Amino acid sequence: MTQLFLSLSRKCAFLLFFSSTFAVIGQTASEKVVERSMSSVVTILTGTGSGLLDKLGSGIVIRSDGVILTAYHVVKDASQVQVRLKNGEIYDKVDLLGFDERRDVAAIKIPGANLSAVDVSLDEPTVGHKVFVISNPQSLTWTVTDGLISAVRMADEIPNAGRGFKALQFSAPVSAGSSGGLLTDENGKALGLVVSSLSSGQNLNFAIPLSSVSGLASSQVISSFGRGTSLELPQATRPPSSSSPRPSRAARARSRSSPKMAACWRPRRRRSRRRSTPCIASSSPARRRSRRCPATPN
Repeated sequence: MTQLFLSLSRKCAFLLFFSSTFAVIGQTASEKVVERSMSSVVTILTGTGSGLLDKLGSGIVIRSDGVILTAYHVVKDASQVQVRLKNGEIYDKVDLLGFDERRDVAAIKIPGANLSAVDVSLDEPTVGHKVFVISNPQSLTWTVTDGLISAVRMADEIPNAGRGFKALQFSAPVSAGSSGGLLTDENGKALGLVVSSLSSGQNLNFAIPLSSVSGLASSQVISSFGRGTSLELPQATRPPSSSSPRPSRAARARSRSSPKMAACWRPRRRRSRRRSTPCIASSSPARRRSRRCPATPN
C-alpha cells in the first residue's frame, strides 16, 4: 500500500510539473508575440488646421518603408496628421496613398525606413481562435487586450456597417481610439484592422481582414496632410468627485439602449447651452435627410 501511494504521488508531481512548465512556456510565447507586434502599431493624431487635437486613433505598419494602414474615418477630414512610433519617434509629414471607403481603411505614408512591419496572415481565422488587440483606447497608448474570434461574417449582417465585404467579429475589448488598431493571433500573424464596435452590446467588435486591403499599400501619393507639429496627446484628467450628481435612472437607461457605433477618440469640448434636437425620423423626406443619424465607427 505504501509503495502504491508513493507511485501515485510521483505521477501526480510529474504531471503537475509538466503542466505548470507548459503554462509558463505558453505565457512566455504570448508575451513575446505581443512585444514584437507592439512595435508595428502606431499612434495617429489629427487636427482640423487650428493646431489643436481633433481625433486620436491607431495604425498598423504594413510595409517597412513607412506605409501604414488605419481606419479611414480617423484621417478623412483631417487637415493635419502626426504619427508616433512605439520607440518615441514622431513624424509630422504624412501623405495619403489611398483609401477604401466601403471598408473604412486608408493607407498613409511617413518618411521612415526599416520599420517593423506586420506579418499579414493570408488564411481566414477560425471561430474560437485566440486573438490580441493592440491599440490606443481613450488615448492610453499601446494597450493590449485579448479575446476570441466570435464570427466571420458579411458586413450586410452588421447594423450600419455597409455591405459587400467580410468582417472579423472579435471579443477583445476596444474603446474609442482603438480605430486602426491591430488584431493579431498567438503566432504573431496580423489578422485584421479594427474599425468599429456596436455600443448596443458588449464586446461586439469588428475588424477588416488585412489580406483584403493590403493592396492599398502599393498606391501612389494622392495628397499630403498639413504638418502636425503642434499636435499633442491629451493630458490625463481627474475623475469626477464623489459629490458629483449621479445621472438619473432614465438617463442611464437611454445610454445603455443607444444603438449607435462607438466613435474614435476626440477631446471633450464645452457643450452649448442650446438644446439639441434628437436625431429621429421625420414625416418630411427633406427633414429626414437633414436629420439623418450616420453610423459613427470606432
